[in-house]
Amino acid sequence: MAGPSHSVGVDATAPRRDRAMIRVSGAIFLAVLIFVAVPGSGKPSPAALPAYAPHPPILIMGDANFTPANGVVSGTGTPGDPYVIEGWEIDTVTANAVDVRGTRASFVVRNIGAIQSDSTAPSHAATYFDNVSGAETEYVTASEGVGGFFVRNSEGVGFAHVNASAPGSHGVVAEGSINVSITSSWFRGEAIRAVGVSNLTISANHVVGPGGYVYAVVSSPVLIHSNVVEDGLIRINGTRDAVVSDNVLDRGWILAMYLWTDTTTISGNVIRGATEGIAATETSNLTIRGNSVLSTMGAVRIDDSSNITVVDNHISDNAKGVTLRWSRDVSFLHNDFAGNGRQVQFESNERIRWNESYPTGGNFWSDYTGIDNCSGPNQDVCPDPDGIGDTPYSVAANNSDRYPFVHSFANDTTAPSVSISSPAEGAIFQSAPISVSGNASDSGGSGLQRVEVRVNNHPWTDASGRTSWQAMVELDRGASAVEARAWDRSGNPSAIGRVNVTYEPPAPPPNAPPYVNFTWSPFPADTETVVNFTAIVFDDHDPVSAIQVRWDWESDGTWDTAWSLEKVAQHRFSVAGSYNVTLEAKDTDGLTASRTFTVPISEPPPPPPPPLSVHIVTSPSAGTMPLTVSFTSDVSGGVPPYAYQWTLGDGGTSPAANTVHIYLTGGNFTVWLIASDAAHQSEVSNALWVNVTPAAVNLTVEQPTDFVQTSDGTNVSFHASVWGGVPPYAYRWDFGDDGTSTELQPTHTYS
Repeated sequence: MAGPSHSVGVDATAPRRDRAMIRVSGAIFLAVLIFVAVPGSGKPSPAALPAYAPHPPILIMGDANFTPANGVVSGTGTPGDPYVIEGWEIDTVTANAVDVRGTRASFVVRNIGAIQSDSTAPSHAATYFDNVSGAETEYVTASEGVGGFFVRNSEGVGFAHVNASAPGSHGVVAEGSINVSITSSWFRGEAIRAVGVSNLTISANHVVGPGGYVYAVVSSPVLIHSNVVEDGLIRINGTRDAVVSDNVLDRGWILAMYLWTDTTTISGNVIRGATEGIAATETSNLTIRGNSVLSTMGAVRIDDSSNITVVDNHISDNAKGVTLRWSRDVSFLHNDFAGNGRQVQFESNERIRWNESYPTGGNFWSDYTGIDNCSGPNQDVCPDPDGIGDTPYSVAANNSDRYPFVHSFANDTTAPSVSISSPAEGAIFQSAPISVSGNASDSGGSGLQRVEVRVNNHPWTDASGRTSWQAMVELDRGASAVEARAWDRSGNPSAIGRVNVTYEPPAPPPNAPPYVNFTWSPFPADTETVVNFTAIVFDDHDPVSAIQVRWDWESDGTWDTAWSLEKVAQHRFSVAGSYNVTLEAKDTDGLTASRTFTVPISEPPPPPPPPLSVHIVTSPSAGTMPLTVSFTSDVSGGVPPYAYQWTLGDGGTSPAANTVHIYLTGGNFTVWLIASDAAHQSEVSNALWVNVTPAAVNLTVEQPTDFVQTSDGTNVSFHASVWGGVPPYAYRWDFGDDGTSTELQPTHTYS
């Protein structure tokens, strides 16, 4: 399915013509009768997405999910035969286009178009990788509104020829990963941000602003090489062993700052037309070598830094050449300071060196007013001019260049040379853009400044790199002459290198019926439920919003709804049963497809039983022990049969519905009943109290009749009977002669 065009301001009804387009590391120039521009960029729009097949968002959690259902078209997951996810157009309205997490298999994601059909939906990524290894992303395009490319906690991940140049799209974010490369890609705005990456390579990319940036923080080693940045910034924070080389920055600048940025080389870059050129703040062990910084407000700024070498740079036509503040151990050697409004701003620095020993010398200063008549370490061998001024050039108080050169290092009239190594003469291509690469050299001494390319005499655009260079170019249909030209720092152009190629794109694929699927909720549903149905549709030519749908609730051949662009419908089934529900979808060419699912509808569940109710009565509720009491229950509601558990207060229990209990002790006893039903409901009854009064103590003493005469006196046996009251009993006899006993049947001797 062809993705939405990124072009604006073009009458869709106007006649079309073959177009001549050049893309250099991502930038496209279009020169014909129709010109298509992205607002505010001054750059033409990229071509529309290729015709890819629609596919839902892909989520792969672990190696077992590399399946055809998840878009895998080939491969076994080994480094030599990786899984390939290819040829899909994926709408990111609901999720990341390709989301892979927790894998160890090797895989490639390529030729993917990530679109966002609803501009009000949250932004999701074109690719999102977390905890993966051996992953490559190639020729993936993130259309307007798509969230870009993310990699976290991974190893061996590469991005090449990705396109995030549409307005509102985002670039690559790499965090906490090892061996990450981002090459030959095209970005707009927030291009590349890498945090905590070990072994990071960013090369041959094209970044278009405003606000475009390439940002590396707390990473090591880092190579940022042969990129083109327009209206943007290359920034390194807290890096070690970083190289920023051979980049071209139009209205862009390079910043090294903070967080112990250490052991950095900034070399061979061309920077022009920006507020600043190269800036270093709180940085150490930095080399700035062989750069051209032209027409900026400030070419080189070094603040609060140490162990800095600035050598072999061409610093020309800037409002300010160098700003040097609060820094230590800085050397400026063999630089061209030409035509700057103010050569040096100097403030509170220590141990600054402006020249080597004789005859290596110092720098060229275009405002130097001395003469060259002598030579020697003391410039006192006269007349013998040596190209070094006879008197020092004053930089600031107590700072001077002892051996200033009187001629610019850029005084070069020898033209450089350029060649195209790829593509070969006569090559035939079926897809575009194509990669063009070659070599250039300069023997005149000023060094290469840039290489530029064009197709069929359309405007020249900059390539990435110089001695080895690369560009991405669009081709015209049919024959195309691809040309390259090199420039040195003295403004000498090379002879033009040229190869002739042919572009024969394949015919677009025929229209196919739309993909159709649907979901419903709730599940299960009953005859009192309104069921919500949601259509899921994709098409290779049309956006989802253009696909019409209709519903047949019984699959009886009669459509129950008319064609509609609305993808959500509701229906209530009045009779229980299984219904074959059919959804049909139709694209703008009238091609249709349908999907049928069986939807079970049940009777509504029965109403819940009434609550359980338990009530008890007792008869009598009071009396003297032993007291016989009858208990009666009244249980209703719930689900019979019932179970009973009486608690009678004196330790007695009963499982009967109605029970009788004899209380043998006195007291006030609390009685209740817990009843439960077949549905496992339980309920506690009302509480009752049974008051049992203890009986009175009854005592009967018999007349003694048993008298035994002994030598001590007369033994008399006494007998008594006791009942009632609350046993046990205590006794005390008084025999009338001051004798007593605590036994029930005592014997007493009367003397």
